Amino acid sequence: MNSAPQRVVSADMTDLDQFSRAQRDGSAEHIQLGAGRLRLCMRYADFGAVRVQVNAVDNEYLARAQFHPDRWAMFIDIGEQPGTSLINGNIMGREGAMLFGPGGELHARVTRGQAWCMLTFAIEPIAGLLDRALGPLPGGSLFAPHLLGRAPGLARLSRDLSAVLFADPGRLDAGSAGAAVADSVVAQLGAALETLAPRSACRAQQRQVRLVAGAVDLLEASLDRPVYTASVAGHLGVGVRTLNEAFRAVYGTSLHQWLRLRRLALARRWLRDAEGPTLIKQIALDAGFWHFGRFASAYRRMYGETPSDTLAARTRPVGFVSAVCAPPSSATVRAGR
Repeated sequence: MNSAPQRVVSADMTDLDQFSRAQRDGSAEHIQLGAGRLRLCMRYADFGAVRVQVNAVDNEYLARAQFHPDRWAMFIDIGEQPGTSLINGNIMGREGAMLFGPGGELHARVTRGQAWCMLTFAIEPIAGLLDRALGPLPGGSLFAPHLLGRAPGLARLSRDLSAVLFADPGRLDAGSAGAAVADSVVAQLGAALETLAPRSACRAQQRQVRLVAGAVDLLEASLDRPVYTASVAGHLGVGVRTLNEAFRAVYGTSLHQWLRLRRLALARRWLRDAEGPTLIKQIALDAGFWHFGRFASAYRRMYGETPSDTLAARTRPVGFVSAVCAPPSSATVRAGR
């Protein structure tokens, strides 16, 4: 297999907006969920037909992403202990994997101390594999709870790649290492796909994911005005209970809490914007917070600093430093045995 010129990137981030912009295989948005400062390590290696991204985080966040229409993707939990993070309502565990077809949507709640490996694949080498095996449909996703247990070669390879990207990323940017990695990953993926179960078991869960995606689209378009859960549910043709159950299944939180976190994230983005408004009260109102004291208190609990602290620091660079660093101490990468 011919591999495009390799490119390996190492970055240490403290800003989820910059993490969103750093994604190369689709569009993404991240919202901080856990209180306090956040540190996230990202490693990215481009081998042409195969790309590998590894993340380790010491705080919690919510994520929404859509993959490019020319890439398949797979997510694997590589933490030392199987985590409690949710991807499209599923906990990966030690043996599970989440697969996405081209253009598929991801909704995730990532918990403190988690480490993830994401593999993405160009359509051409994967299409032939899917002719012989059952995988996610374009635009969709498929949870395979025992995939790595049935395909231990893929599990070892993913975790070994992740460990090397954290410890010695330059090794993968030398010689013919990239072509060898791409060939190995595609071969191991082919063996793994042959173990997949029918899609029918995922239909109910996919309905919840689509429902949450529709609700988030409505909420994003309504951030400048009051939004009521009942009106969102009515627009989507479901009951309030059904909608909240879908949010809890996918994100582990209610629609109301998601909207509050989203508004806090917007306020933080505007406070950091060097060309943005300078009045904290106006920023709070624009983000939907009419009680300034409660806004300031909630902001400080979430981000570990006051709104005025963030505003005062907006001229200083934040969050993205090219570096080679270890993952956060609370997120240990598990290497293959």
